[in-house]
Amino acid sequence: MMFSRSHALILTIPLRLKLQAGRVVCRTVTSTAKPRELNDGFAVRSRLDVPEKGTPAPRIAGRKWLPGSTFQGHELPEFLAGPKDNMPAVYEAVGTGLTLREWSDRCRRIMDDKLHVYGTILFRGLPLESGDDFSRFFREVGYRVANPAGRIGRRREVASDVFTASDNNPPAYTLEPHNEMAYTKNYPMKIFFYCQVPAEPGQGGETCIADNRDILPRLDPKVVQKFEKLGIKYHYYVASKAVDKDAYLSWQSTFGSEDKAVVEECLREQECEYKWQEDDSLIYWRYRPPFITHPKTGEKVWFNQLVVGHVSYYFDHPAWVDKKLPYERYPENVYYGDGSEIEPEVIQHIRDVTWQETVGFQLQKGDVLAFDNIYAHHGRIGFDCERVLYVGMTSE
Repeated sequence: MMFSRSHALILTIPLRLKLQAGRVVCRTVTSTAKPRELNDGFAVRSRLDVPEKGTPAPRIAGRKWLPGSTFQGHELPEFLAGPKDNMPAVYEAVGTGLTLREWSDRCRRIMDDKLHVYGTILFRGLPLESGDDFSRFFREVGYRVANPAGRIGRRREVASDVFTASDNNPPAYTLEPHNEMAYTKNYPMKIFFYCQVPAEPGQGGETCIADNRDILPRLDPKVVQKFEKLGIKYHYYVASKAVDKDAYLSWQSTFGSEDKAVVEECLREQECEYKWQEDDSLIYWRYRPPFITHPKTGEKVWFNQLVVGHVSYYFDHPAWVDKKLPYERYPENVYYGDGSEIEPEVIQHIRDVTWQETVGFQLQKGDVLAFDNIYAHHGRIGFDCERVLYVGMTSE
């Protein structure tokens, strides 16, 4: 039988939390298995320790600037859960005298062997101090770099093939766990986050991860069956920066070109239908299935952006909360594949289950968190301090 992380979860022991003065407080949990030294210079831990400093776990239910947190009848967890066994798997660099290229080679071997098993791997203690260091590490790992054209969101390139993690959402906004670019056939296979400046304790900014193999079994089968029958329609509206310089998204930044012919070629390549508007804005849409097949394991995987692609994503967004627009004038929305609207309670159900299966933790300076983008979700809790993460994506 092929081993998968879902089998390993049978032995997972939930992270214990204790109450102090009515609050849930993270408690240090150490894996029962001692870290073992590997020949490639890493010590492996099956569970990430969390600091025992009385830092309250971030609130989820009722949290400000979190979509769905005040939805009537929601079933969101009250607080964010801490790490579980192998979620993420932790590889701590303890070897000495190795070059960055040698560390990159070792990380590549580990990811080739284990990333699809765990979904996420945290590499800690690598000799990384800057975006340039991360860029070199990222390129020397050797995976083919993903093409970002058509990505929904703004990012700035800070070093070769390395970008800011998110520029189009204010720090206070909580980014829901999601698979990157699951709305297109050109999604990245792997995502690497590098922590340049960690968040301050107690100020939010926890990195969130979840796994589709945990989420799918908890979804209502009737909901899943309807999406599998009808598919998903992703709808987008992007302004022209020549007309609206303050646009949340523009077609020029989304597609990386000022030339409409280039944009149209990209849309056709991504199997999108589109229509230019009289004000030079662009509406386009595409149809995608709710499942894909993992190329390495052959497993059928729930893979989509039904939650973060839904218009309700903007209802609790600081930049949009006071705007009352027709749904088609928001940057994005999702529908059933036949064009009918998705019931709000269906979106909330998926949100609830996703957060119920999400864990979170603070990254440290120099951490690299690798994701199998098909299996693993990433997100972040809103924060009120400086926090800088860089990201690189690959197509293999």
